[in-house]
Amino acid sequence: MSATSNWKTIREKRVGNDPARVERAREAMVAELRLAGLRKHRKASQAAVAKKLAVSQSNISQFERGGDPKLSSIAEYIGALGGTLEIAAVFDDERISLDPLGEIQVKPFATRKSSRRATAGTTRKRSVAK
Repeated sequence: MSATSNWKTIREKRVGNDPARVERAREAMVAELRLAGLRKHRKASQAAVAKKLAVSQSNISQFERGGDPKLSSIAEYIGALGGTLEIAAVFDDERISLDPLGEIQVKPFATRKSSRRATAGTTRKRSVAK
């Protein structure tokens, strides 16, 4: 018997063979990478964020590893990093910013034809949200 295990065996021991459970585990890992990555990008330690939020460092670690944090918790976390959380619904023809205070800002997109002309010869930087 081999002393090593293949990835399939390890995954089945960790999250089982239930596709829904595997998906939840995947989403939790992605969320952890996003929040921890955001904190690291802002050059902040877990301890520094914890101090600003008046919680322990282990609470921040658990929060970053959590599977489905509340929006209010994410907003507080981002606030501790010095930012604000913005939420928007993006459609083909418009972007609607949803303000936590209930205000809605609608920004229509230019039509595709005029949008192409306006961006011709320019490079646009895209961020990928997952």
